Amino acid sequence: MKIFLFLQLVELSGLETSLTYADGFTIFVPTNEAFGDLDVSRFEELSDPQNRAELQEFIKWHFIPNEVFSTQLEDNQVIEVEGDKKIQISADMGNTNVTIGGASIIRPDIKTSDGMMHLIKGVIRPIDDVTRML
Repeated sequence: MKIFLFLQLVELSGLETSLTYADGFTIFVPTNEAFGDLDVSRFEELSDPQNRAELQEFIKWHFIPNEVFSTQLEDNQVIEVEGDKKIQISADMGNTNVTIGGASIIRPDIKTSDGMMHLIKGVIRPIDDVTRML
């Protein structure tokens, strides 16, 4: 599974250096195929250098500042992110099917030198009101 598109967006965001020095974080990495669900104009908008702040916010939705194994994610758990937005987690019994912000984790718990990585099918989409998701 290729992840070049997400890595390209991280580089364009200017957050690459900050993330390199972070220790003990978790990243949810969309596969290239995951971006197929994202409207082409939205991807172009995020890639536009004039929208760097918006791109940085998008990238930050895919990071947690501490190391988290997939077994630690709980059904109906909510993660608060910048801009008063929230990311809903859904998990079945035994955490064999876990989604975060609507994106399914397809390859969990990949240990990296700096933390934990989970490959996801989809991009994370926070919402303003968690009750809409429940």
